[in-house]
Amino acid sequence: MYAIRKSDKVIVVKKQANKVIVMRTAESVERRTLTKRNSVTALVTRTQSLGQTMSSLHRIRKTAKENRTLRFNNLLHHITPELLKNAYDNLNKKAARGVDGETWQSYGQGLTDKLQNLHVKIHTGRYKPQPSKRIWLLKPDGRQRPIGIAVVE
Repeated sequence: MYAIRKSDKVIVVKKQANKVIVMRTAESVERRTLTKRNSVTALVTRTQSLGQTMSSLHRIRKTAKENRTLRFNNLLHHITPELLKNAYDNLNKKAARGVDGETWQSYGQGLTDKLQNLHVKIHTGRYKPQPSKRIWLLKPDGRQRPIGIAVVE
C-alpha cells in the first residue's frame, strides 16, 4: 500500500474461479496488463472554451505548411478590426517613415476609425495597397542588399 517503488506492470486477479477441480479449473485466472494512457494531449478541448483551441489563423498556417500546393480562396472573413488592431500593435514602433510619409505614431491618431475604414475597404474590394519603395544598401564587402520601404496601412 505504501510502496516506494513503481507497481508491477501486470495486474493479477485476486478471486479464483468458482469450480476448482484437483489439478484443473473450469475458469483459469488470467493476467492482464495495465491499460495504456494517452500519450499526446488533444489540441481541442471537449468543452467550448477558447483557452486551448487553435485559432483559425493557426489552423490555416498549419494546413499551408502541411500541403504547400494547396490554394486558398475566400479568406477575407478572417480579417476583422481586432486582427487589424493586433497587426498594428505588432508593427515596429521605431520604423522609418513610409513612402506616404506616415509613421507608426501618426497613424495611431484616430486609430479605431482608420481601422474600421480599412476593414470596410478590404471587404468591399476598394482597398488598393501602395507599392513598396525599393532601395539598395551597401554592405561592408561592397555588395548591395535590397530593402523595401512600405507604408503603415
